[in-house]
Amino acid sequence: MNLNKVAIPLFMGLFLLGCEKSFSEEFYKDRRCVEIKYECLNESQAMNNQENNMFTPMKLNKEQWDDVRRRETLQVYSEVAKMLDIYYPGFWRDRDEAFKLQWIENVDNIATKYYGKHERGTLEKMASVCAIVGSDFETNPELDFIVKKLKTSHVDIPLNDIRKYLWLEILKRDFDQSGRQYNTWSLRWTQEGMPPFTRKVPDFYTEWKENNERENVWSIYKNTVRTENDL
Repeated sequence: MNLNKVAIPLFMGLFLLGCEKSFSEEFYKDRRCVEIKYECLNESQAMNNQENNMFTPMKLNKEQWDDVRRRETLQVYSEVAKMLDIYYPGFWRDRDEAFKLQWIENVDNIATKYYGKHERGTLEKMASVCAIVGSDFETNPELDFIVKKLKTSHVDIPLNDIRKYLWLEILKRDFDQSGRQYNTWSLRWTQEGMPPFTRKVPDFYTEWKENNERENVWSIYKNTVRTENDL
């Protein structure tokens, strides 16, 4: 066998593979800024150029506001909006309460589309994902892997994996929302159907770290904002 005939295609393949940009490299390419803030999402830029009734501040009549169930739902939306500012400081900036509620309601509708009637935990996970990729992620072909991942289960387990992937790969975080380390054990199923990790994942057996309370944003949210109200 002629080694040159084998070596040249192999070298070319490795060269082309090295030229491919990772998802994390491509992610920020068309964004207005790299921070995780609403104004950095592509959808926020589109909002400035076209009228979208979905984001028009809600005009609720007295009967709607007085409806106990509706008020409880709005309370949950308000709490989830505050959660995003805890998870991603400065996310909303100068957006008013009506806008926040409308955006969270849109995210809630997306969660319902994939998982039907659900508890607030599903909304919280979906909101924490949409804050990174935008509530318009379904229209972005580069994020089609997220849509496919969401469809792999009739319950919201895929949302856990998607958030883990985005926090590790895009936000470069080493701990999850509860301050638990990302490692080969906690991420053992996360990469199924997702782009490859470009970061080294710590080995559970040799590089394990204790929980980091400073990264435990869930605890802050649970103890200062979250009530028992549900959807």
